[in-house]
Amino acid sequence: MNLKGLTKLQRGELRSRLKSELELGERTRLLPLLEASVGRVLANATRREMARLGRAASEHEGLMAVAFSMPFAEDFDHILDWLRASVLQEADWLRNTDQRDYPRKLLNCATYEELVQEADKAMDRLNAQRAKALGPNDERHAANLAGGYTLVRLLTPEALDLESSRMHHCVGHGSYDRDLIAGDIQILSLRDPDGGPVVTLEIDVRGSKYRDGIWPHIAQAQGRRNERPEQRHLDSLRPWVIVVWLRRRTPLLAARS
Repeated sequence: MNLKGLTKLQRGELRSRLKSELELGERTRLLPLLEASVGRVLANATRREMARLGRAASEHEGLMAVAFSMPFAEDFDHILDWLRASVLQEADWLRNTDQRDYPRKLLNCATYEELVQEADKAMDRLNAQRAKALGPNDERHAANLAGGYTLVRLLTPEALDLESSRMHHCVGHGSYDRDLIAGDIQILSLRDPDGGPVVTLEIDVRGSKYRDGIWPHIAQAQGRRNERPEQRHLDSLRPWVIVVWLRRRTPLLAARS
């Protein structure tokens, strides 16, 4: 990541922001990839903004370009999930590097939009390879909702992979497998009347055991390609969330483990 031309404060802020998005155990492998992709694009954006401000740049140092050029959360998560999946899958492109060991695929992306496009293409290929028919122990019916919608709980990594294939996002391919198997999270799929997935939910249950006033909560609700779910789909979920919360007798999921 070329930080030439950035102030000490800007360099520290950018590195700190990228590092904060990663868990401690994954920083060795993922931080260099994040720096070569999102970090490089943001550093370039900061330099352009400083050039635009000219002499006034020093007055805005505390605000810096990273503060307003950091990607939207959904797109950033999409790129990060792609990088995580690539490391887990040991993707071939990771070995095609320059003299600094930065993958050329990332260096060829000059803009944030190009990174998103690469993530889309890569995840589509992975999804197509991993999609397969599920067995009876891979998913479980969780709830019937109004309008013919249903909730299905995804129980295995294979079920997550198929959800990725259908929804074109990154819940599969290893990114959430460890937490799912450990019981720290639960993943549900909202299905339309035709049985197609329209929203994927991550329920955070880690450490709660449903005691001491601590209850599971919806950590994520993602539509296709990590986009915000359509309002009509969120509306179909609302009565289920309210009813289960008011009962407070079971976990947030309608189906017990």
